[in-house]
Amino acid sequence: MAWDDGLTRRSPAHGIAADEGSRIRTIAGPGTGKSFSMRRRVARLIETGIEPSRILAVTFTRIAAEDIRRELNGLEIEGAQEISARTLHSLAMRILRKQQVIDALGRVTRPLFGFETEPLLFDLDNGQFGNKRARHDRMQAYEAAFARSQDEDPIDSATGIDRRFRRALVSWMTFHKCMLLGEVIPFLYIYLRDNPASPEFDDYDHVLVDEYQDLNKVEQSVIELLSRDSDVIIVGDDNQSIYSFKHAHPAGIIEWEEDNQERSDHELTTCFRCPERVVAMANSLIANNPHGDDHPLQVRTENGEGVVRILQFVGIAEEADGITADIVAKIEQGEDPGNIIVLTPRKRLGLEISNRLREAGISCRDYLSESELESQEVTERLALLMVACDRDDRPALRWLLGYPSADYRKGQYQRLRELCEENDASPWEMMERVVAGEVALPASRTLRERFSEIRRTVERLSELDSAEDVLDELFPPNDDQFRRIRELFEGEVDEDTQLSEVRRLVLEKMYEPNFPEDVDYVRIMTLYGSKGLGSNVVYITSLVDGLLPRFPDEGDDAAARRRKLEEQRRLFYVALTRVKADVANGKPGELCLSSFRQFEWAEAHNMNNGNVNARASRFLSELGPRAPRPVRAN
Repeated sequence: MAWDDGLTRRSPAHGIAADEGSRIRTIAGPGTGKSFSMRRRVARLIETGIEPSRILAVTFTRIAAEDIRRELNGLEIEGAQEISARTLHSLAMRILRKQQVIDALGRVTRPLFGFETEPLLFDLDNGQFGNKRARHDRMQAYEAAFARSQDEDPIDSATGIDRRFRRALVSWMTFHKCMLLGEVIPFLYIYLRDNPASPEFDDYDHVLVDEYQDLNKVEQSVIELLSRDSDVIIVGDDNQSIYSFKHAHPAGIIEWEEDNQERSDHELTTCFRCPERVVAMANSLIANNPHGDDHPLQVRTENGEGVVRILQFVGIAEEADGITADIVAKIEQGEDPGNIIVLTPRKRLGLEISNRLREAGISCRDYLSESELESQEVTERLALLMVACDRDDRPALRWLLGYPSADYRKGQYQRLRELCEENDASPWEMMERVVAGEVALPASRTLRERFSEIRRTVERLSELDSAEDVLDELFPPNDDQFRRIRELFEGEVDEDTQLSEVRRLVLEKMYEPNFPEDVDYVRIMTLYGSKGLGSNVVYITSLVDGLLPRFPDEGDDAAARRRKLEEQRRLFYVALTRVKADVANGKPGELCLSSFRQFEWAEAHNMNNGNVNARASRFLSELGPRAPRPVRAN
C-alpha cells in the first residue's frame, strides 16, 4: 500500500505526511488523528528511500512505540520493524549505558526504583538534613532543579544545608553505582551538550516527537540536540498538558517557534474519536482556560450524538456500588469488558470499584499504582532478580540487606560501606569475606544472617537452566500479583535470553507508562493514566471539589492557585475525550460522570478539609448547554 492510499489531498493528515520541510510543528487535539498522520509520514519517508533505522520516533508510552511499527506493517511498508520507536527514557538508557558515556559522566546508568530510595533516605539520616519527610523533599528538589534548568548544576546552584545534602546524596549514588530516575535525561543532555562530536548526533536523519507538551525543559533540550542535524516534527497540544508534577513545560511547544523560524505549522482539529455531544462539552470546559479556545475541536457528524449521563450518589460506598451495578448490567447485556474504562481522581476510590467488580465476578484490572510494585513480596523478588543478574547491583542488595528492618539496618550498613571503601571492594564481596570470618565487622550479626539468606536464594536461582526458569520461579505466571512484572518480559524473553538482558529490560521498562488498549477486561485507572487511550464506555467518578479540582495547598499565592486550577481543568478535558464512538458497530459512545454528596470522615480528614459534606465539581457547571442535567442516583 502506498503512503497516500486513501488520503484526501489537501487534508490536514495529507499535509503533515507530505510536508518536506526540515522543521515542522503540529498542534493536534485529542482524537484528531495525529498517530494516523505520523504513521503516514513515516511511511512516506521510507517509500522515498530513507533508511528505516535512521528514523527516530519518540513516544510517551511503550505501547505507542510498538503500535507505530505494528501499524506500519499493516500498511505493508517494508522495513517498518527497523525504525527506532521508543520512549525518551528508553533512548536515554541505551545511550548512557555505553562505556564511553559512563566514563565521561563518572556515574553509572542504573536508575533507582522507588522502593530503593527507602534505605537511601535512612542512610542520609545524619542529624543535619531533617526528618525523613524533609530528606525526601530535598531529594525531590534536587531532581526538580535538574528538570527545570538544563545548564545549571543543581549542586552548585544550592546553598547551605541543601548543598551539603545534595553532595551526600550524590556520594551515596556514586558508591552504589546508580542514579535517580530524574537524573537520567539530564545526564543525557549533559553528555550531548559537552560532546558535540559524539556519534549519537549521526544516528538519525528524521526525528518525530509525540506529546511534546508533556516534556520538561531538559527533555525538550535533549530533543533539540538530537535533532541538530536532522529533520524534526513535533506534535502536541497545550490543552492536554497535565504533568506539572513531572515539571512538564507546556509553553515549550509555543516557544519552539522562536528557535525554528523556518518551520511549517499544521493543525488537527476534527475529533474522529468522540461523539458530538462530548466534543461540545469538552470545548465548553477548556474555553475557561486562557487560550483554551484557540483551536477548538470540530465534530465529525458521522459519530453521532453519543450518550451522556451525570449522576450524583449519596456517598463514596453508594457511588462504588452504583457504578459496579451499572457495569455488571452492561456486561450482562453483551458489552465487552474490554470496552469499559473507569477513571478516578484518587487511587483508593478506584480500588473501591475494583474490589466490588471482582466480587461480582467481572474481569477487571486496576492501573492505580504509580509503579509496577504492589506488595513487599513483589518488591523482594524483584530485588533478588536484580542481584541474581548482577552480584554488584548495589541498590538492590542494599535494600535486601536492610529488609525488613524498620531502619534498614542503617548503622550496620554504614560500617559495611566504610569497610568497602577502605578495601575498594563491593558490598557483596565484603559480606562474603565477613561471613567467612576473613574480615571483622563488629555488631553485625543480623546483617550477616540476612546476607547468608540472600546468598542461598541467589545461588539457587543461578543454578536454574535459563532466564525463563528464573522468572517463572520468582514470578509464577499464574499468580495475579506478579502480572505487571511479567508484562515487562512478554515477547522479550526466551530460552536463549541471558540474565543480563533481563536486567536491561527491567531497567528500561519498569517506570514507563504502559496501558494496553486491546484488552478483554474492565480497566480502572487514575485520570492521569488515561492519556492516549480511547474506549466506547467511559466512567469518570468522584467528581467533587477537593478531588477534582483538588483544594490548593496552604501557602499557594493567587498565581499558583490559578495555574493548578487550569491544569486540573485540562486533566478533566483529557478524561472527557477518552470516549470513542464505534460507528462501524453502531455503538454511539457512552460517558457517565458521577459525584457524591458526602465524604467518609477519613477521606475528608485526608484532604485537610475535615468537611464531610461534598459538593459536585465546579467543572461540571462548565460543560455548557449540551451537557445533560445531573440526576440523583438511586
